[in-house]
Amino acid sequence: MADHPKGLADTQLSIANKDADTVTVEVNGVEVVVLTTQDGDKRNFPVEGQTVRIDYILSLANGSVIDSTREPGRKPVDFQIGSGEVVPGLEAGVKTMSRGQFARIKIPPEAAYGEDGVSPFVAPNMLIIYDVELITFANTSTPDGAGKKNMRPSSD
Repeated sequence: MADHPKGLADTQLSIANKDADTVTVEVNGVEVVVLTTQDGDKRNFPVEGQTVRIDYILSLANGSVIDSTREPGRKPVDFQIGSGEVVPGLEAGVKTMSRGQFARIKIPPEAAYGEDGVSPFVAPNMLIIYDVELITFANTSTPDGAGKKNMRPSSD
C-alpha cells in the first residue's frame, strides 16, 4: 500500500445531498466529488470495518490512464473501510456508493498523494480521478477470489 499524507482517521467527513447524482465529501478540508455514472441498488452502502471489492481505472486530469484493474490479467481489489489502505479521497468516495454503482471520483492532492506524489506516475500536488465500480462488500476480512490490496499505480 502507498503511504498517504493523512489517514482517514485524520479526516472530517461530511456528506451533502446524498440522493443526487453528484455527492461532495469533505476530506482533509478539501472537496472530493463523486459523480454517479450508473446507479447501484441505492440501498446497501459500505460502512467502517467492512471489506469492499472494487474495479477501477485511475487517471490524471488530462485523461492519461495510469492504472486499471480492468486490464487483461488484473483482478478487482479489496480494501477494508477505515483501515487507511487507500488514499483518503477514494475511501471516502466509495463510502457514498451503493452496491453495483459506477462513479467517477475526483480527488484533489490533499486527499490523494499530496506533495509527494507517486513517482513517476503521479506528480506532486496532482488531482487524480478514479472511475470505480463498487462490486460488493462484506463484514468478512476478504471476500473469496480477492485481488491483492495494491492501489499504488503500477507499471504492469
